[in-house]
Amino acid sequence: MEFNHQRACRENESDEFEFADLTPLEGKIVAADRVAESPVNFECKLTQLIQLKDINGEKLDTWLVLGEVVAVHIAKHLINSDGVYQTALAEPVLRAGGPTAYYSITANNRSIYNVQKILNLTVC
Repeated sequence: MEFNHQRACRENESDEFEFADLTPLEGKIVAADRVAESPVNFECKLTQLIQLKDINGEKLDTWLVLGEVVAVHIAKHLINSDGVYQTALAEPVLRAGGPTAYYSITANNRSIYNVQKILNLTVC
């Protein structure tokens, strides 16, 4: 899978698209390329870049990057006749715990939870 290649050690200035054998697709709003092979793409603009600290308040070489989604691109075959995105059809890959744990959602392995029903909530 292509996403595994992204974690490999390589030079900072190397082309990630070329390295992962993926096709860049120009963003419509943001000056950053999207992945043409992906059926869903988000374009985001940076809103905050926060350097994290340890419990003593010392700065870490770790950053929290926050952004606002300004455009969403979804392949038409993933939208049903009611205009609802069909997650299982996209078969997304999700990061789980640890450096090598990933899961996917497919029509055969999806679970739907109704949190309102489980927690006996009243929607206001």
